[in-house]
Amino acid sequence: MNDTCRQRREAEHFDLIYGRSMLRDDLEIPTAEIRRYCVCPNAHIFGKERLFALAQPLGGRDVLEIGCGSGTNAIYLAANGARVWAYDVSPQAIAITKRRAQANHLADRICLAIAGSLEEAFVGEKFDVIFGNVVLHHLDLTGLGERLRRRLRAGGCCVFREPVVRCGLLAALRSLVPWHLSNPSPDERPLTDRDLRALAQPFEACEIFYYDLLSRLRPIVRSPALASALYRADAILLAYAPLRHLASAAVFRLSTQPPADVGDRGSRG
Repeated sequence: MNDTCRQRREAEHFDLIYGRSMLRDDLEIPTAEIRRYCVCPNAHIFGKERLFALAQPLGGRDVLEIGCGSGTNAIYLAANGARVWAYDVSPQAIAITKRRAQANHLADRICLAIAGSLEEAFVGEKFDVIFGNVVLHHLDLTGLGERLRRRLRAGGCCVFREPVVRCGLLAALRSLVPWHLSNPSPDERPLTDRDLRALAQPFEACEIFYYDLLSRLRPIVRSPALASALYRADAILLAYAPLRHLASAAVFRLSTQPPADVGDRGSRG
């Protein structure tokens, strides 16, 4: 019952957000932006690029996206060769994702569903990759690692990017400086190290990269040059393990087999 109430609150919250965005969003995504999330040239600086880098290779793979939102990530995934199965608890989110898929001529590569949980979405299907961008912190994480593992094919992996809180001081200050501009939903909370360990427990390997220390100020910085400098400074600072406890975001891959060398380890925890 509690989970049903939580899903209803989340659906109502995001229906309002995506209902407004349907009126103003530019549905077509520029080719250069799509290419960015294929080659991920600055994955050591930007967490979202790292997320897509960890999901690769995408060509010919079946990818389940949890909480697809307005559909931009589904477009990046499909445009780079994946067959995308995307779901969201919000009907308005699914409506705008459908429109975006059509506008970008990728509707034949994206299958959509309104669902409130991993178990409800695409029953009976298994996937090569399970993908989520700032979505797990909206969910009840109890037993989620095991449930994710059950939806993967042999050799599959999960990749996620999430807000985190790793020290008491940052937790106390968190409400004063937003991680990103948003209207928080009633049930969301940042993940802790304990959450990450629980998610990783059923898997053979977990790789974690930390982001967003100074760049946490990005929502109140007006200068693009200064914003870029903050992200680049983070890439340097978060290379030092003691400072990673001040990070505000984590990108991580949960693998059913030992990880391959992914090159630059940047802010790996």
